[in-house]
Amino acid sequence: MAVRNLGEYMTHPKFELLGNKYPHSLEEQFGRVLTKIEQLWDTEQIDDYFCDLIIDKRGGRKGFPKDVMDDILQLRTLRELETLKRAECRDDAVHILKTRGIELNKNQFLQALLNGDIELIDFFVRAGINIHFEDEKGTPLSINCDEKRLYSHRKNSFKCRSRHKC
Repeated sequence: MAVRNLGEYMTHPKFELLGNKYPHSLEEQFGRVLTKIEQLWDTEQIDDYFCDLIIDKRGGRKGFPKDVMDDILQLRTLRELETLKRAECRDDAVHILKTRGIELNKNQFLQALLNGDIELIDFFVRAGINIHFEDEKGTPLSINCDEKRLYSHRKNSFKCRSRHKC
């Protein structure tokens, strides 16, 4: 096998982090499969797709060459590790919120957002709070912007009155 220039053949940026273990065989022989894996990577369907690639459910199929199957198994392992890491990160964030006496709900999240507590906001996001909700006040982004504008308006009004009194 020829030595490859690492950046030369890597057409799937998501897998560049693999460096020397980049799935070159899969890309060269079954590029559409690698493209599909990349498309499904962050979805629930990826696990079923890996199973379909690895297990012959129809019977009588030839299967992938060994080097291609090695690439597929390596990608599946990477995906499983990522999933475990995310779950661990989520569990840690939930635990930290609980130890601080903070419930994982949208009101607590909004309070952290309005307080500008970046660390707490990060814990909420890592814990998996849905940041795309909307209530009677709007979305978290619009509520935060409105609060900042109101604060800024009050601050400027105070400055104006102060100047007039002087």
